[in-house]
Amino acid sequence: MKKRLLRLIFILPLAFFMSCGGDDPLPEPVPSFSATTALEVLEIGRSIQFINNSINASSYEWDFGDGVTSTLISPTYTYEIPGDYTVTLTAFSDDEQVIMAANDIYVGQRYLIEIDINSISFDNFDQDGNPVPWDVDSGPDVSVLFGPENDTAFEETIFAGPAPDVSSPFLGLALGPIDNYPLNNEDYVFALLDDDTSAGDPNAFELMIESPPLNPILAANSIVNPESGEGIFQLTGAGFDIVFVFEIK
Repeated sequence: MKKRLLRLIFILPLAFFMSCGGDDPLPEPVPSFSATTALEVLEIGRSIQFINNSINASSYEWDFGDGVTSTLISPTYTYEIPGDYTVTLTAFSDDEQVIMAANDIYVGQRYLIEIDINSISFDNFDQDGNPVPWDVDSGPDVSVLFGPENDTAFEETIFAGPAPDVSSPFLGLALGPIDNYPLNNEDYVFALLDDDTSAGDPNAFELMIESPPLNPILAANSIVNPESGEGIFQLTGAGFDIVFVFEIK
């Protein structure tokens, strides 16, 4: 009888301790995150990496501030419209605790401000593939066309120049400043023209160089100063070297 009583005395406190311990909540979730890109500047058209630094959470929900959400731990997201966004991260624990954290971010847009022509070829080619020089006596009057590939009406295409009587193959020629020309996440085409309208040339605006389509936002050789937002990307090919200067704002 005495042994049985001692056993009950031991079991009852243990059962009480275990039942009380089961009611203890898990540690509260602490949501925390940051946002970055390969170029260290947030801009439209380029993937933004959201880095989840939260603790004590088992699942998450993101709201990117434009109606799009995600349940990935550390998602990437691309904005297509510049502006201010409030990004919210909600952290959930296994015992249904819910804590939210929000950060305001600004997503900028590239604006073209200058086109630097470092070198170009002054040769065109006839139907047999033979080089034909441009304006042998004086050099071509160089003008630039740059705009979206699908802008067949030239409503969004910029026209800069002409730079008269260009004769050196190593130019160091800058066309600009270009005022508030936005660059979007789409393919553009760049062309150099020989502008002979003033001389009454019947072949006015003859094409010297036309680039393949390029996306000015996704250009692989983009370089950006994260403090000023100014940067460049380059277009090179046989006989030409063109640098586009832009600002993210």
